[in-house]
Amino acid sequence: MSEAGAAFLAADGGRIKNHGEVKLNLLAQDSKGRRHKITSKFEAADVNRALQSTGATCDQGKEVLFTRDACYVVTAGLLSPVIKPMPA
Repeated sequence: MSEAGAAFLAADGGRIKNHGEVKLNLLAQDSKGRRHKITSKFEAADVNRALQSTGATCDQGKEVLFTRDACYVVTAGLLSPVIKPMPA
């Protein structure tokens, strides 16, 4: 995405300037006290709230669950066995 002149499209159809890619390194601790490194890449842009791609998160071996009040990111395989697809 960090191509020269690339921009994001806003909900109102306007353009949001892209300032390039930023790598974020985090350290998380699980319920057993083990520490895990988490690395995410973001595009720096003129926005007030950061947005993380759910697809990119899942591609990194995680599963994502959204509720009315929160978003949970867990190790792949923890959610999918208990959440059954709804019939069409």
